[in-house]
Amino acid sequence: EGQAIAWEHLGELFQREGKTVEAEDAYRRHTELRKRKNECDLHRKAVGLDKDGKLLERSGKLDEAAQKYFESLEIRNKIDDKSGQIYSLSHIGDVFTRQRRWEEAESAYKESIKICHDVGNDRKQAATIYNLGKLYQAQGQFVEAEAEYKQSLEMRKNVIDPKGEALT
Repeated sequence: EGQAIAWEHLGELFQREGKTVEAEDAYRRHTELRKRKNECDLHRKAVGLDKDGKLLERSGKLDEAAQKYFESLEIRNKIDDKSGQIYSLSHIGDVFTRQRRWEEAESAYKESIKICHDVGNDRKQAATIYNLGKLYQAQGQFVEAEAEYKQSLEMRKNVIDPKGEALT
């Protein structure tokens, strides 16, 4: 915050002195610092919403939990926080699974898996594929569940995740 203000004041000073190039540079730096601060504030808010959602989920208030996760996802989309999108979508999938909202849960998990793949987060991708297997198993789709479990297991072996391998 202090750096941003200092750059703003330097920009004003340079502008008064007729130093246009220096003023533009100072204002650009001021704007970049403000933007980063705003993104950090939004990130903190998204993390808080996820924590609120988890508390609501644990107390059985699933609709309210899903709403918190969706609010978090909206923020994470706005600031292009791919890692955060993965977690918000996974939480949404978990809630929808508990509510037996199968198609919505599957959609959330698959979107999370796609982002994991795009950013190279194999560990979380394997965990989410495992959750997709649990979803299929809960629906009695045992062949699909087995395929997801096997894919998750193979991925976990490749990322050296003994805890996850034991879970799968």
